[in-house]
Amino acid sequence: MLLAVALTAVAAPARAHGGGDAQIPPASELPPGPVKKDILALERTLHEEKHAEELLERPISEAVRSMERMRGAKAAGDALHGAQLGQLAKRWVRTAKAVLEAVQLEKKATAEAKRLTTLEEKVERAASLLSEQQARLGRLQAQVEEAEKEAEKRRSGSLSDLSRRTKKRLPTTVEGARPSEKLAAEKAP
Repeated sequence: MLLAVALTAVAAPARAHGGGDAQIPPASELPPGPVKKDILALERTLHEEKHAEELLERPISEAVRSMERMRGAKAAGDALHGAQLGQLAKRWVRTAKAVLEAVQLEKKATAEAKRLTTLEEKVERAASLLSEQQARLGRLQAQVEEAEKEAEKRRSGSLSDLSRRTKKRLPTTVEGARPSEKLAAEKAP
């Protein structure tokens, strides 16, 4: 029997207050308190937001391990180290919360970066459409000016043609003046 105890002692090194590589119990088996509540809330958030379990695996397992060691220290009558291990568990919980918050902020930043990219693309498309419309407007204004010049040429050309044609058709008087010119000369003082 003494040999069995000696083999067990050699196979698993003993550390104070459960500091060995023992299996870590689930957080639900921890004694009630704020640390247990925070750990369970972190695990719930981890699953609800569909993060990888590895994300908070170490901080949560270290917090649970510290709580188990705290329980062992208090059971052994070591209140000082039990309190220190309780503080260590709280620090691990704060670390897990900070990691989760950083991941959430990174997710928001990624979403905002995508939104910014989308907005930049929209602004670029709008600027492109605006420049196309301005170019089209310039071409249309040039076409309107050209059409107005052409119409003016036609108007002035048709008026001068009309006056030339009408002057040719009017009868001339004996003195060589056209009737309209003769009337103007008679009315003059």
